[in-house]
Amino acid sequence: LAHEKQTRKGPGDVPVVMRKCIEYLSIPQVRDTRGLFHMPGNFARVREYVNALNAGQELKFDPAKTNPHDVA
Repeated sequence: LAHEKQTRKGPGDVPVVMRKCIEYLSIPQVRDTRGLFHMPGNFARVREYVNALNAGQELKFDPAKTNPHDVA
């Protein structure tokens, strides 16, 4: 059910998980990260996000702890 809530489309027909990623990437200190869309994220951390989403857990990105490249 939680997975369904995150994949359900929100305003503008954007899936909730995409909206959360966009919101995180819009934070000024995150947005100004050098090479944001040019450098790959850490595969293991990206896999953790995918597994969490598949397990129905809510994704929360903390600007102090989350690597912007992993979300981008």
